[in-house]
Amino acid sequence: WGVFFLITWGAREEHRWAVLAGLFLGAIPTVRYAEATYALGIGLYLLMLLKQNPNRWRGVLFLTTAAAVPIMGLLVRNAMAFGAFWKTGYTLTSEQTAFSVSNLMAHAPLYLQNIQSDGLGCWAAFGLAGLLGLCGRRETRQVGMLLTGIVLPSLLLYMAYYFAPENMAAPTLRFLLPIFYIIVVAGVWIFKGAYDTQPQAMRLVVIGVMILTV
Repeated sequence: WGVFFLITWGAREEHRWAVLAGLFLGAIPTVRYAEATYALGIGLYLLMLLKQNPNRWRGVLFLTTAAAVPIMGLLVRNAMAFGAFWKTGYTLTSEQTAFSVSNLMAHAPLYLQNIQSDGLGCWAAFGLAGLLGLCGRRETRQVGMLLTGIVLPSLLLYMAYYFAPENMAAPTLRFLLPIFYIIVVAGVWIFKGAYDTQPQAMRLVVIGVMILTV
């Protein structure tokens, strides 16, 4: 929903959408800290919008202020529970040391295999094609960079995590469920392009193929 509201604000320039986007996006790291990596794609998207129209800084201010509301709530809670706003339960267990380049190299093949088998199936390929297509077209590049900037850092981060049991896709892929939605949406964009370019009789075929591959 945060991404939906953000893209809606990007298209309509109405500040109410910026506020909604900020509230929903700001709530994400309060659920799982690692999803703070989404800020990379979001920040890139905001910079691209500002480069296109510097007058949109007011909307960015509305968005960041709204995002700070749930995040500040988390920081206050941390201070009350652990003695400082930057401390978390993960800090007490040294969870931050569980990420490494060696884990990334060892786990990447397993993750990629699981995503294409027990995870998204052929929609992993559709989604990748969609992300590349969105980034490659000038009229959709901003959205493509936003979605790719959310998916890629999150995927790399969890690949670098120590937890990746072999032959057990579910325990690892559960970390990636939030970005699966984005990958599928990017895949749907590919089918939409095929649908829009086909005559009426062939459009039913496109829809049928999309349904059969789900």
